[in-house]
Amino acid sequence: MAFLPDVINDLAAGPLGDFLAAQASPAGGLMRTDISENATDYRLEIELPGFSKKDIHLQLKDGYLIVSAKKSESEEEPKSGRQYLRRERAVESCSRTFYVGKELLATDIKAKLSNGVLTLTIPKEIETPKGEEFIEISE
Repeated sequence: MAFLPDVINDLAAGPLGDFLAAQASPAGGLMRTDISENATDYRLEIELPGFSKKDIHLQLKDGYLIVSAKKSESEEEPKSGRQYLRRERAVESCSRTFYVGKELLATDIKAKLSNGVLTLTIPKEIETPKGEEFIEISE
């Protein structure tokens, strides 16, 4: 029986190579990601329930796509007169990194947030590399 890291390494040895290997496991069950492909591009569908466009940051740096999200609830007590005894939803942050290749430009990646799912479309054929860039999310 293969251990999970072996299974992931076997997957990484497939046609996607390092593309899969760089994102072996999400932190704390956040940012679960489906990766698919067609003839022209890869698609990443990342679960980010409760996060808005302003909470999510996409960065392309040295061939790595960094997806991070952070939100914090207000520190005010609720107006209903209730007092918190414990708050587990006050601050939430998560981050994932995917290796996408150094040839990729931020303008090559398309990002869309809809119903708590961030969809990234990454072309298979790409142009020449640049430095660090940020990616805009459309609605």
